[in-house]
Amino acid sequence: MWLKNNAGDGWQKEFLRQFAAINVPYFYLASLKKEKLSGRGKKMRMVYTNGTVSYLREQKIANNGVLMKAEENLLLPLAFKEDACLAYSKNGYKRLWQMPVFKYNRALIYDITPEGPKFLEEKPVVLGRIELDVKPGQALLLELKP
Repeated sequence: MWLKNNAGDGWQKEFLRQFAAINVPYFYLASLKKEKLSGRGKKMRMVYTNGTVSYLREQKIANNGVLMKAEENLLLPLAFKEDACLAYSKNGYKRLWQMPVFKYNRALIYDITPEGPKFLEEKPVVLGRIELDVKPGQALLLELKP
């Protein structure tokens, strides 16, 4: 149905949104070992053995208190690519993200386009943090370097 409503190039943005906001969180969480399901109804949350918690109602993922996803704004490790993260925002944001792992000093940042990843810039990771400016509907691939 969404394909019918997104004629022309619109389908690419919707595909990217679904991949980033649904598939990437799913594959990340599926790569972890579940420890405990708690809460009822919309207050349910899943706790994983590495300290990650996924909250149903808030559509939030946090790792040891570090926010990784809030609704359709996210910075999550890619389960299928080592030392890489995906940043995405439906409405756009500029914020300082705390990385879940502190072993990186820099990131090579690529815009994910229909033609493939396009290199944008290299940014420093300082004290486990990186500042990202993500445009509405944009997904960025971050290749993390020690």
